[in-house]
Amino acid sequence: MTLPGVRALIGELDAAGDLPAAFGPLLDAIPREQFIPDRAAVDRVPIDRGTDPQAWLAAVYSDRSIVTQFDDGRTPWPDVDDRPTSSASQPSVVLGMLDALQVTEGLDILEIDTGTGYNAALLRHLVGPTGSVTTIDIDPDVTGHAAARLTAAGFGDVDVLTQGGAISAASGGEGRSFDRVIATMAVPLGRIPHAWVAQCRVGGQILTRSAPTCAAARWSVSTSPNRATRPDMPCR
Repeated sequence: MTLPGVRALIGELDAAGDLPAAFGPLLDAIPREQFIPDRAAVDRVPIDRGTDPQAWLAAVYSDRSIVTQFDDGRTPWPDVDDRPTSSASQPSVVLGMLDALQVTEGLDILEIDTGTGYNAALLRHLVGPTGSVTTIDIDPDVTGHAAARLTAAGFGDVDVLTQGGAISAASGGEGRSFDRVIATMAVPLGRIPHAWVAQCRVGGQILTRSAPTCAAARWSVSTSPNRATRPDMPCR
């Protein structure tokens, strides 16, 4: 049975033209509330599930980003500042990037920036039993909470790693590679980290946001000797 909040979010996204085909069931299968902490912030306003569950649910099932950490955890809730360092991305952006990534069953996916773990859960559902998802983040608090939420939601087989964006050392040794790399962090256009390229199979794709505009673009890994990437398509 579809939760009322999920139904409202699906309706909002569909009305705005931000619901890619066949992604409604994905939102229904994995309720966003499973990955949002009880205390967070939306538009710099604190939300607390314990004291106002209706306002919390309304925020969770809106097309808004939810900040779960400020200043690498140095700013305690309910205080906010101008440096959000972890969040649950806006659902329309999440779905737009997943759609652009062209995920199919059986693919091996690397996600850069774990966040709440919600995106990793969506990816794990999309790749099915024969695929895999690895997600990494530099902050052990972020990965610890995300791993716990993923396990509670039935996605304990997602590989959650704590380290920065150069993943070769923590990926289980030389030779590990992926069909897709997705990063919600912004990188300068044309400066995709070499470690991402090296870990992506020839013919694979890298999807990231480009600084300073944060517009997303998909890159394809070529067969050239240096395995350079080329812009494949812009996406919102």
